[in-house]
Amino acid sequence: MSPVRVALVGIPCLMRDILRSIIAAAAFPVLVISDYPGTLSEAAEEGNDIVVTLSGLVPESAILAVLRAHSLVRVLVLEERGRSGFLYELRPERTFLGELSEAIVLDTVRASRRPTEFP
Repeated sequence: MSPVRVALVGIPCLMRDILRSIIAAAAFPVLVISDYPGTLSEAAEEGNDIVVTLSGLVPESAILAVLRAHSLVRVLVLEERGRSGFLYELRPERTFLGELSEAIVLDTVRASRRPTEFP
């Protein structure tokens, strides 16, 4: 089984450490690029399954443009204090996740694995 590829874009150091710790405890294979040096669009182009960023770093229009260009990627946008976030997918839709917990973050990452074959 191939790992879920996760890119953290523009995440502050403390929040990045917390996310890495949560994801490292996953019971499924995960490859985390903890401090992706590029933009949201570049992270999507690199074949990551999910890109995690902060609210306010990129406008929603840029997120939607990334989703149109890379239909399989998901974008998890965390609010400034990391207590809530939104999941963007190409429906186009964003899903309010409410108060974030370790379980919600792991479920979101796990569900972001790209299918490896078509039915």
